[in-house]
Amino acid sequence: MSTPAALAHLVGSEGNTEPESLETYILSDQLSVSVDLIKLEATLDGLEDYRVPLTEHNSLGDFTHLSTEANPEYRSEWKGVNVQGVMPGANEQQGTTQAGIAHFQLQSDGIVGGKIRKLGDFGLRAVTQVGESRADTLHEAGFKSRAELASAPVREVATLPGIGDSLARTIIESAQVLAQREIRKAPGANLPDKDPIFIDIETDGLNPTMIWLIGVLNREPEDRYMPFLEQDPTKPGQALEAFLSWLAEFGQDRPVVAYNGWKFDFPVIEEHINEYCPDYLDVWDNVWKLDLYYWAVKKKNALFPGLTNKLEDVAPAVGWEPLDTGLTGAEVGRLFQRYAENPCSATELDWERHKTYCEDDVRALAHIYDTIKETTNRMTGGSSNGSSSSTETTSQGTLSDF
Repeated sequence: MSTPAALAHLVGSEGNTEPESLETYILSDQLSVSVDLIKLEATLDGLEDYRVPLTEHNSLGDFTHLSTEANPEYRSEWKGVNVQGVMPGANEQQGTTQAGIAHFQLQSDGIVGGKIRKLGDFGLRAVTQVGESRADTLHEAGFKSRAELASAPVREVATLPGIGDSLARTIIESAQVLAQREIRKAPGANLPDKDPIFIDIETDGLNPTMIWLIGVLNREPEDRYMPFLEQDPTKPGQALEAFLSWLAEFGQDRPVVAYNGWKFDFPVIEEHINEYCPDYLDVWDNVWKLDLYYWAVKKKNALFPGLTNKLEDVAPAVGWEPLDTGLTGAEVGRLFQRYAENPCSATELDWERHKTYCEDDVRALAHIYDTIKETTNRMTGGSSNGSSSSTETTSQGTLSDF
């Protein structure tokens, strides 16, 4: 909708049709989000004029309004108007200076699930160590795609400006992994022989005050997914304490595996144990923790075939078929925040849907783990720093974006 008149016509037309259970989305450039970085306040320009036809037709709250003048991370309600951003990079005040590409899934209940891609996630720039300048160099040399680069002789790539033999091998191998959709392990890299416990946590945001869901996949003696869930926002330590009680009994001498765990899951769990259930500090301190992302990517024990090394990209690249819950990590946190601020039937989460979302992530993690364990593909370069004795038990990172 580019004009108030067009919005009024659409709203009027909707009012003449039989009501349906499906949500109606309106794509509009009339609503622009501005952020005051000093006062940390947001304003929605164009709101007053935009609300007029909605109010006249008693349609406030009937639609989800997709603004091309706000980033996809933005979602808020303004005087009854539900606004969701859909244009990556449209607002530099929100932290991005270059537009990206977004893919959205619009759900029947007004929820918008989506992924945002940087331009560097595509083409030759998705290859390890290939930025804009090297992508141009490779393109000018005749390598138009990752598949062409994957089959290139090392000596041919090594002679290009600024590359050399060692970098050429790294670039070609990364292109091969992407093109062939396979995981490669470094020589001598081994995962633990003990049966792993896979976990993923859901919180109320990236600076969490509550871990309200801990998804656990325990495959011994039989495959079992266990959601440690707390629906009451006034009981922030309940789900964590229940998980730790189970872990104290069944998790001894077994690796607890998370994805990007040192950046988020592990330090958040430790922080919340200190705050809510310090009696379990010894249990957690003695747990064998394994961050599969850190082990593979940071320790250079494996090469992954996803466009990025995020769980959501790696797992499908190696054959995992994700469930369509329409949720993202950011959306899950935002929905729980809204519920915690005003617990009622209107804001309450679809708990089964969220448990399914968490389970899907945990099982995707287990799928990547199994693929690494079973693969016989070996990296031609790189170093191995991981083994069955790899027992990192101290935090090696800080909270960051997914």
